[in-house]
Amino acid sequence: MKLKTIILAGLVGYAITTKPSIKPPAAIAATRSRYRIKKYTRDRAKKIGVTVKPSNTANYKLDVFKSGALVGRVGDIRYFDYPTYMAMEKAGEVPAGYAKKRRKLYKKRHQKTRLKKWSRSWLSDNLLW
Repeated sequence: MKLKTIILAGLVGYAITTKPSIKPPAAIAATRSRYRIKKYTRDRAKKIGVTVKPSNTANYKLDVFKSGALVGRVGDIRYFDYPTYMAMEKAGEVPAGYAKKRRKLYKKRHQKTRLKKWSRSWLSDNLLW
């Protein structure tokens, strides 16, 4: 912990500065930048007849297009999805079976909205989970 002197309009104040001691796992750091579309998502997109691109809009993972027209933006970049959990399982960052557990909880949590076809929730459910 360090004390840092701050001079503002002739007044002297002190602020405590600290360095974060915990670094996020590689998977978390990777999701904070532009999202990389996994093979799982591309295969699912092909199955339902849409194309996906990484979103340039803040906090979204994917832009979903059908016949060249934007259908919706899905996936919050601040949260993981099933393909990401699978990659984390493969790397040994989470225990085996964790991805399936998270998928089950996601589907349970979004049960009311994920069944309305072509809604953002439905797209997210079909593409990311």
